[in-house]
Amino acid sequence: MTVPCKSEGKSSFLIPISSLLAIVPGKAEIANYNATKAALHAVCIALHKSLKDTHVHVMEIMPP
Repeated sequence: MTVPCKSEGKSSFLIPISSLLAIVPGKAEIANYNATKAALHAVCIALHKSLKDTHVHVMEIMPP
């Protein structure tokens, strides 16, 4: 994935919508949903770390 960085010094935000079920086990019936949200959470952590020296901020939203 390529994330364009603005060079003008203005901040940009990536705001993915995840779920608390990414880190808190849920019902077995929605295991695929939980796994998908956990993968998105992992991508958010990786992006946050790799973009820490840029003006791009990652703000993951995790509703219940």
